Amino acid sequence: VIDEAKHKQSCVAFRGSVEYEQPNNRLYNFTGVVKAEALADATPIGPTNIILRGCSIRSCSYIFGVVLFAGRESKLMQNARATPSKQSNVYKAVNRCIMLIFLTQFTLCVISTVSFNAWVHHALKLHSWYLPFIRVEVSAFFTFLILYNNLVPISLYVSLDMVKVAQAKNISTDPEMCHEGFYAIARTSDLNEDLGQIEYIFSDKTGTLTQNIMEFRKCSIGGVIYGYGSTEIAKAVASLAKQNQPPTESTIASAVENGPGPVADLKDAQIFLDKTIHFDDPRLIAEAATSSSVNGGRIREFLTLLAVCHTVIPETNATTGVTTYRASSPDEEALVKAARCLGYKLVTPAPFVEVEVTHQGAVPTIAGYAILNVNEFNSTRKRMSVVVSAPNGRIVVYCKGADNVILPRCAPTANDGDLDEHLKAFASEGLRTLVLAKRDMTKADYEAWNKVYQAAATSLTNRANLLDAAAEALEVNMDIVGATAIEDKLQVGVPNTIHSLAQAGIKIWVLTGDKEETAVNIGHACRLLNDGMQLLYVNREDMTGLMEQSIQKHYKSRTVAENIGIVCDGKSLVHFFPSKSLSADEKVVAKELRRKLLVVASVCKAMVACRVSPAQKADIVNLVRYNSRNKPITLAIGDGANDVNMIQSAHVGIGICGQEGVQAVNASD
Repeated sequence: VIDEAKHKQSCVAFRGSVEYEQPNNRLYNFTGVVKAEALADATPIGPTNIILRGCSIRSCSYIFGVVLFAGRESKLMQNARATPSKQSNVYKAVNRCIMLIFLTQFTLCVISTVSFNAWVHHALKLHSWYLPFIRVEVSAFFTFLILYNNLVPISLYVSLDMVKVAQAKNISTDPEMCHEGFYAIARTSDLNEDLGQIEYIFSDKTGTLTQNIMEFRKCSIGGVIYGYGSTEIAKAVASLAKQNQPPTESTIASAVENGPGPVADLKDAQIFLDKTIHFDDPRLIAEAATSSSVNGGRIREFLTLLAVCHTVIPETNATTGVTTYRASSPDEEALVKAARCLGYKLVTPAPFVEVEVTHQGAVPTIAGYAILNVNEFNSTRKRMSVVVSAPNGRIVVYCKGADNVILPRCAPTANDGDLDEHLKAFASEGLRTLVLAKRDMTKADYEAWNKVYQAAATSLTNRANLLDAAAEALEVNMDIVGATAIEDKLQVGVPNTIHSLAQAGIKIWVLTGDKEETAVNIGHACRLLNDGMQLLYVNREDMTGLMEQSIQKHYKSRTVAENIGIVCDGKSLVHFFPSKSLSADEKVVAKELRRKLLVVASVCKAMVACRVSPAQKADIVNLVRYNSRNKPITLAIGDGANDVNMIQSAHVGIGICGQEGVQAVNASD
């Protein structure tokens, strides 16, 4: 409906209505339908069809639109509220002291008033018996209140606030806290003194410990690993194993300088050379160009999936002819760029995707794919899928996502025996992995499923859950296409910083959505974990027995506990922080499990939590903040929208402005 109304005349002649949800503060959700008189069926509209107040328009000079929310009903105004008010422990202590002083002053005023009244009564009776007795308790009380006012140090608050404002100014102008011209911003000055009392740091991994600049390095297709070289994290871990020492900053810097190692020239491994992508295996493009190759068909399917299954928008400069990609996540951008380097260049965006296919020694051809449906990625599904109509007429479902959600949805006969080992190998190098899968559909099957999808897409109530249910029904009995391995390099200075913080007695917990092996190896590379540290894995169903065993074994000796790290995953944390409503007995069990987890984790040197959701991140912070005996000061740091809950739950929240937007910054202190 929208695409057809490209001209003024079309817009003037357009007759229809828009039905949509009530005003709310959900920035990333929108439910509505467009009903046109010329069309029998309603057209669903979602978050991708609206422009929020405060946004800028790109790729076009003007638009025709309809105002849905205005003024206070706009989503920007619905979200216009201050972050939770936080006070430092020093400020709270000062308030308690002031209250004690005020109570003391009040007591002195009462005693003085009573004494004064007794003295006046006695004096009048003995010496001025001829004067009438006038009660002066109230005026006397306020007189003494004024006389004792110096007991309350009003100037203390003024002095403290002046010092805090000066400290906030110093933070905002400190050249040591500046990155590429951007200085740190103290959004509140009330928490300065807490920075010197931090006992626990809760850190996101991607974009915080790492740069969140993704680079396609390796892949697994048909039981074969493509891609040579070693990542800087792998080299750091190897150095750890050889020297029995944690990798130093110089070790990692040397790994970066040495590059991917003595392997083939990049121009031999890429169709369109991109020096920022260190994929260096010439076998892949050679086999893709050969029909007789055993893996040739699988490689072509793999590259097609990379070029088609995404929400990336290509933009081609009319002057230079250079194509750039705008993506909602760095992972998607990295995969589309990799497909372009390997001969599958995305030319036009959805709904009709054109891919320029260039094989080694062949003339480029254009392949067109009609995107019929898109099931977008979210933190609950941890995967995305598209339904496409291929040039040969077949209907294919392409899907990509985390291995723990894709593999259970693949047909038993489709399992690649070597894939699990390849995924573990990739994770041991600190690489982020995604599993790719596909499913061929008949036209009848697709039409039956599409009816369910369209009913969900046009629903004005519970649309998100209905769409998820439709996607669940689609993403079954799939065939494995392969797996990708993307490198996310460590931030400069992270290993030394973490080592220094650990030496200062600060406990660091890394909370990430990555798989266990990746999180552990990055923990080694950034010196959070070391070779002499015993790792306690909390990833079993028998949580009660495991916790009891851990307490008995490790809580006895603080010295031993200093060399212990704890590793847990999101599935295990469900037992500690259940999301469903529980009975009274189940609540008692969950509370006891949380207490035991806290006892064990509090005596461990470090903790790594993998495959955790945004809500679980906040649950972990709240567990330490509100349930520890000594009430430690906590700090949370992250860069993405999934870190907002964690940042707001900690005493001090730090947001990083990086590749993931400014949601974390806006919620930080």
